[in-house]
Amino acid sequence: MSSPEPRWLHIGIDDAKAIRLLERLVKSSTLRAKLEKHPRQTLLSEFGIDYPEAPETVVLPPVPTIQAYIDELKKEHPFGQDFNIAHGLVLLYVAHGNGSPPPPPPPDDNDD
Repeated sequence: MSSPEPRWLHIGIDDAKAIRLLERLVKSSTLRAKLEKHPRQTLLSEFGIDYPEAPETVVLPPVPTIQAYIDELKKEHPFGQDFNIAHGLVLLYVAHGNGSPPPPPPPDDNDD
């Protein structure tokens, strides 16, 4: 049963900081372990993200997967999109323990 209260999420980072934080996850096994064991506290103290509904623990994707996200975010059109996805959303996706790449862009359905 869902809570009657909204599930708030507060992210106070820009795209450049999101990339720097992902790079920290690649470089620091200590930070990765801390985030996996205490997601909410670590997201808030290290990343400036307040996520009250964070799970008790998470399993982060492997370092090469996190690095692939970083490489993709540095492209002019990340993930093949015509818009610039908010990098903080990708950081949150990774930090929440998601290891699969995002879905591919939708097919071009121009029937013109």
